[in-house]
Amino acid sequence: MSTTSNSPVRPAVRWLLALALGAAAIGQAPSALAATASPGERAAAVDRTELTASVELSSVQLARLDNEVYRNMAGPKFLSEAREPVVLEVRTAVPHSGVIRDSSPVIVLNGKVLENTWALLPDRLVAFLPDRTGLGADNKIEVVWVGNETATRTRAPLHLRGDQPLP
Repeated sequence: MSTTSNSPVRPAVRWLLALALGAAAIGQAPSALAATASPGERAAAVDRTELTASVELSSVQLARLDNEVYRNMAGPKFLSEAREPVVLEVRTAVPHSGVIRDSSPVIVLNGKVLENTWALLPDRLVAFLPDRTGLGADNKIEVVWVGNETATRTRAPLHLRGDQPLP
């Protein structure tokens, strides 16, 4: 039996080889993509229309946070601290593209950005509130893209009654 095959150095060498090959592949990926994508495809990949147009809304709804998917999204820390959690669900007039960016749309409630906003395809945004105490009788709902709030702010905000019965 060969002592080389049982050597403790062998796993380290395999790891270094894998690391080197991975680094080489990463270094080549952009040029490989550039060689296969036409200029039109590259331009479409960086389309910034969503980041410059206002986000118009079609509906807004407040509901109890009893949907299991939404409860998982809200997270255990939020749920443990919330007294009577509710979900604010906003539907946009135009669907999101789903392109991953360094910016995202967020719900603005009475001028305050709801940082726990989740964008769900194709046309939904949800945010979680610990209770209804921050809601007034009439609440202004808007959406903006983070980083370009002025240009993307909803031009025709929707309004939500804070005392409405929850579905």
